[in-house]
Amino acid sequence: MNSIQIEEIERYLEEIPDDGDIVSEFEDSDLDESDIIHPLDPLDKVENVEEFDIQNLDVVFDNNLPTADGNSNKDIELSSDEEYVPKKTQNKGKKKGTKKSKKIVTKPKSKNTVRTLDDVEAEEEDQTDNLRPRIWLRKTDIDTVRPEYCRPEGVNLFEFSRCNTPTDVFMVFVETILNDLVYQTNLYGTQKNKTLRIQREDMLVFLGINFLMGYNRLPSYKDYWSTSDDLGVKLVSNAMSRDMFEKILIHLHCNDNTLLPINNKDKLFKLRPIIDKLNESFKRNYFGTRQVSVDESMVKFKGRSTLKQYNPMKPVKRGYKIWSLADQKGYMLAFKIYQGKEEIVNHEFDKYGLGERVVLELTKSIWNEQREIYFDNYFSSLPLVQKLKLENTLACGTIRTNRKGLPTEMCTDKKMKRGEHDKKFLPDGISFFKWMDNKAVNFISNFHGSEVTSVNRKEKDGTSVSVTCPTVVSDYNSYMGGVDHADRLRALYDIDRKSRKWWHRLFFGLIDIMFVNSYVVYCTLFEKIPVLEYRRAVVRGLLTKQLPQKKKSPAQIQKNLKRRKSAYSMPRDVRTGNLGIHHPTFVTQRGRCEVCSNKGIESRPHSKCSYCKVHLCVNEKKNCFSEYHEL
Repeated sequence: MNSIQIEEIERYLEEIPDDGDIVSEFEDSDLDESDIIHPLDPLDKVENVEEFDIQNLDVVFDNNLPTADGNSNKDIELSSDEEYVPKKTQNKGKKKGTKKSKKIVTKPKSKNTVRTLDDVEAEEEDQTDNLRPRIWLRKTDIDTVRPEYCRPEGVNLFEFSRCNTPTDVFMVFVETILNDLVYQTNLYGTQKNKTLRIQREDMLVFLGINFLMGYNRLPSYKDYWSTSDDLGVKLVSNAMSRDMFEKILIHLHCNDNTLLPINNKDKLFKLRPIIDKLNESFKRNYFGTRQVSVDESMVKFKGRSTLKQYNPMKPVKRGYKIWSLADQKGYMLAFKIYQGKEEIVNHEFDKYGLGERVVLELTKSIWNEQREIYFDNYFSSLPLVQKLKLENTLACGTIRTNRKGLPTEMCTDKKMKRGEHDKKFLPDGISFFKWMDNKAVNFISNFHGSEVTSVNRKEKDGTSVSVTCPTVVSDYNSYMGGVDHADRLRALYDIDRKSRKWWHRLFFGLIDIMFVNSYVVYCTLFEKIPVLEYRRAVVRGLLTKQLPQKKKSPAQIQKNLKRRKSAYSMPRDVRTGNLGIHHPTFVTQRGRCEVCSNKGIESRPHSKCSYCKVHLCVNEKKNCFSEYHEL
């Protein structure tokens, strides 16, 4: 130790005020001079130490000085093999004036406490971040930074090159899980000593009947095969027998039960292959819009399950919670089913909270694409928007005032009128807004500036009023409703049937999500039609047992866009679906040919289609049967 360091230590000790309080509780005690450890002479009290490393002497006193947080670090290290151990706090029963002794013991280093250089640097970085002050400034000249978006939007035309009908579009999605459903269902029957022999076409008809039950509801699924005129549905009974439907429903499976691990922690093991493949196909088939939103969705379930959640703020209050990432058209790009507090956590984001971790996991596949992600105050936090900014991803959302790191000196609610706002910015581009509507609403963003716009708000009497607001409010209202829009489309004609198996509700909920995604793709490719019309077309197409068709090039699909609606009585899915069930028959009663009728030609042949039940010309002069079925 040099003389300069000793002078600095002496100067520090002289600055400590001597008001008598330090030794006040020892005045009546008998203390020897040898019991006092002088700060500048620590070596006199070291026992059983032969050598002392002078280089670490600076560390002793430096560590004994107050740290950045105002507390002194008294756990000092004297040498490589010695550790200073402060005496524990005395018990309350001891009287004042007892001796306070400090001793230094020799303790070898444990092999389990080996720290790498990366660990030390990570700790120093965390300490630096905690000590670094965040300076929030009020500014009025900050512009919104929205980089140019160069990624493709909409449908992946290559995946839908052979699609002309709603059933074709739906088949692209269902093909990803169809083979697994058929194989696992047959395997489960074999494990139960039953031979099912379920084919792909049987599973398609099974799904089609479930879709029909969504818009044609009856008290029980058995009523669809009823012979009564007021209950039975001929389309269902002609497509599949009730025994076959029950056989598939009872033995339906998605995963092999024999592969269940002994210490299984995945509560969704029965659905895991379907979940992974649907997530993969959703991202592959559709690129999505630039603005996406993260929110929670619910699948109704009132039975017993550890996965069941209660959310009083949702239309469906009890059921399975699904974290969803959706675009503006209602297409769900990714989803994750919540398994509760005991679910397996991705170690990449284990230092984040639940809401932050959900956003990061769902959006990881679209990082570095300059996308705009919107979420509500359940997910948002300052570390989340900073993390997304580092990943070249724009983020915006409402935020709760009790989140850490937010500015405190904002305008109070009493001083703000409706339409007024206060804002502050960090040097790294993070912005915080407080906007007064009927009550104060807080926003956080990593790309919005100080621009001002207006939104239309309704008064109590129903009139609309324009209210001034920051641009972050307008953008949030415009782009936050993607998941809610997907839920509305799914809730119109969803598969709503009770089941004794807890995972059936969740399985059919995922099938409905897949159906909504196929509907969004069809409306983007061709024309926007009502959900009911699309669902009916898919149902009638599936009940005819679809066969694979030749794949067209992506350029050929452009010829089918915005095609005129057919004037035929039967949908195109039925006319062109399974050509093996359509063949001409001859009857005694004449009927008007539909093909000739569309052309304005009067023709009443004896021939008709055996499945479509439509009269068509089949003779040596013309073949309307081929034209009707597009042979």
